[in-house]
Amino acid sequence: KLDLFRRILQDSECAMRIKERAQELGKPLCEMRVAIKPAFMMGYHRKDTSVITDPLLLGELAKYLHEQGCAAVNVIEGRNIYDRFFRNRTVAEVARYFNISSPYYRIVDATTEQVSHEYPRGMAQYSVARTWRDADFRITFGKMRSHPIELAHLTAGNLEWIGARSDEYMFPERQAERETAIVMLLDELPPHFALLDA
Repeated sequence: KLDLFRRILQDSECAMRIKERAQELGKPLCEMRVAIKPAFMMGYHRKDTSVITDPLLLGELAKYLHEQGCAAVNVIEGRNIYDRFFRNRTVAEVARYFNISSPYYRIVDATTEQVSHEYPRGMAQYSVARTWRDADFRITFGKMRSHPIELAHLTAGNLEWIGARSDEYMFPERQAERETAIVMLLDELPPHFALLDA
């Protein structure tokens, strides 16, 4: 699968997209800050990895980015509602449980690095993870899976924990749509590249 994944990265012109972005920003590739948003926080047991982005593919993507010249690669995930009910649910703890680690990237917890951000359009988002905001090249690397609200969870929905926690938008007196919060993030700080583990 790693050989196939490499071919997909080449066929999708990922390296060319990064170089174009570097030229647009006037930065050398070695100074490009890359953020990858995989999906692994819905994982709950090693026997069922159907809901997480394949750790081998994630590591291979980071290695590929390093080979292109990108030295600063961050893998960013955010905590979800599971940590309200279970222990050991920080991003670092879940990553360690699923053996998500590589010398080619650093793990970042989006929940602990939220910074205020003014979104010019809409409502429902007031913050964003600093690493995502400051990245020069953003990649969403989702996992195709079922979802309690969406028919299928793909690369756009994968960004739901980059801003404020989705469970902060549950109110007894009104309904707030999580889609609105995601769309505000996509409008203001969109990914530059998308991959789907399916």
